[in-house]
Amino acid sequence: MVWKKIKKMSKGTLHKITLKSDSEDEFTKIDPDKLPDDKKYIDLEGRNRAEKIVRGCLKTGLVTIGDALKEAHVKFIELQLLNSWTQMDSIIDLAENFYNDVTNPDYGFSTYFEVKKIEDIDFKFVRVLEFNILTELKALEESVMSFKNEIINENFVGAGIENLNVFSEKLSELRQLNEERRKLISSYEKLAV
Repeated sequence: MVWKKIKKMSKGTLHKITLKSDSEDEFTKIDPDKLPDDKKYIDLEGRNRAEKIVRGCLKTGLVTIGDALKEAHVKFIELQLLNSWTQMDSIIDLAENFYNDVTNPDYGFSTYFEVKKIEDIDFKFVRVLEFNILTELKALEESVMSFKNEIINENFVGAGIENLNVFSEKLSELRQLNEERRKLISSYEKLAV
């Protein structure tokens, strides 16, 4: 009886993160080296390409991370590891909110993304931020997938659950890096007017 209630509750607490566009298929393999050279950011094509790569990789990576966490969460419920449920819900919420930020960015950098050539701006910093975002995302995705596999195979010790704190911190750091990128692009847009 109690187990049926828990199963019903778990369906309500799980969150759906879905990739809504099929154009991100090319980003299934996250590679920071796909970013254009920082000198190419001067041209509109380079900036647009970098934006597409960063957002596409973030979307794909966050969907993978969210799905893996949801699978692990189901296993936690099945194994009745009560101490991890709330924390896992919180991490899944964080991933979902971050995904929504990436999918629906609040910025409309008309100058940054419409002016064909922007001179006298050093794009090295934005490229470094984007490279760091993709590198951190790849590392987090690999860690979460490994964690999920251990949980699903019931091949973990209590210490494995401590990874949840690390995942939460890493997701927050990744979101902060993305916010710093947004602010930097916003400052470049003001310079370019």
